[in-house]
Amino acid sequence: MKMFWAQAMVIARRDFTSIVGTPTFLMFLLAPILMLTISGIGGVGAASMATSSEDNARIVVIAPTGDVA
Repeated sequence: MKMFWAQAMVIARRDFTSIVGTPTFLMFLLAPILMLTISGIGGVGAASMATSSEDNARIVVIAPTGDVA
């Protein structure tokens, strides 16, 4: 019976290492953290742009030189 558990542990260790040790699995675990970080940075940037542009409202138009006036 001891041999059975030793063999089962070898198989479990190999499976665990082959699944958890891959970069794809690590990206799967880290993806929510990366998405929250990127969206947080974008939110902070948008909020700072919204508060800093309250005094200076600008509209940007791409037009030919003859239509500028």
